[in-house]
Amino acid sequence: MVASLGAVRGWRRRAVGFVDYDLISGPAGLLLAHSVGGPPGRHQHTAALVAHLADLGSQPDKLRIGAHEGHPLASWTQGGIVTGLAHGVAGVVTDRKGIATWPRCDTGTDCPPRQAWCYGNPGVSWALWTAGQAMARAGLSAGQALCDTAVAAFRTLCDGFDPGFHLDVHPFSVCHGAAGVMLVADAFARHAAVPQAAVLRDRLAEWLWSDLDDLRRLAESDMSLLTGACGVLAALLTVNGANRDWLRCLALS
Repeated sequence: MVASLGAVRGWRRRAVGFVDYDLISGPAGLLLAHSVGGPPGRHQHTAALVAHLADLGSQPDKLRIGAHEGHPLASWTQGGIVTGLAHGVAGVVTDRKGIATWPRCDTGTDCPPRQAWCYGNPGVSWALWTAGQAMARAGLSAGQALCDTAVAAFRTLCDGFDPGFHLDVHPFSVCHGAAGVMLVADAFARHAAVPQAAVLRDRLAEWLWSDLDDLRRLAESDMSLLTGACGVLAALLTVNGANRDWLRCLALS
């Protein structure tokens, strides 16, 4: 049923908003959800999702935001191309801690120095690594170079990550906080054999376990997956050997 909705949904191809393409609220997330438990191709209607996203990705300006004028939360994106795994695409810079990172938007908007799953080095580095892997499997010589770039970028995060500096809101959470960074580090450790990533994963797991009292307080107000205690606990269980299938909805593995 959801796949059928994806085939007929009128997503914009110009002057887009997050709902027209992204992972959290748009067709990228819908496509990933269909991949859980089997390949996306098993659903006949996912072809429409793939075609729509491929069209937007064919020219960077097609991803320029034009639908958020006056939006109470996302107006800062208007006119820009947004980066990050949760909502966008990427352009690299270095932050004040020496970490290779990606600004949240190309409009020059002053944004906090977040390094998280949703924005910044962790999510974008992982997206680049998985893209490089896909290119390599397709026989494209640039794939390995892209993987190497992603690993090099993520190593700068491992060396310079500071929770007090880089986690501006929801510091425990999967989306904005330590749990999400921990999951990305775990993925790099498991799949890309990056030893520094394993060290960062273990450091963040220890940090989260040490703050269980604050996590209990978070559970009283937010039990959601992305920003609440449910996601944090799921992440901690996952890096300790629990089922990993749900990570595909976060573009992780």
